[in-house]
Amino acid sequence: MVFLFMVMKVRLNGQEYETDAKTVMALLKELNIHPERVAVELNLKIIRKRDYGNTEINDGDTIEVVSFVGGGAIDTSERDKAGLYDLVSIYFK
Repeated sequence: MVFLFMVMKVRLNGQEYETDAKTVMALLKELNIHPERVAVELNLKIIRKRDYGNTEINDGDTIEVVSFVGGGAIDTSERDKAGLYDLVSIYFK
């Protein structure tokens, strides 16, 4: 029995990366990244955590994986400028 794995080239956080992962969740697992601790953008679209398992990745995709870093507080007057409130609320839905 012969198994063929298609290796894809994607751009991961600005670097070329080869993977045979078929979904965002599989890629995170391959990278040993806990999905609850990151946000993922695929081809400039933010992917909801609940969709990681059924969002397919394809050869040539651009993927950004962003982890959250704790510490400090954002002045609420700066919150809208940073867009952080909206960004974090999207990731945790």
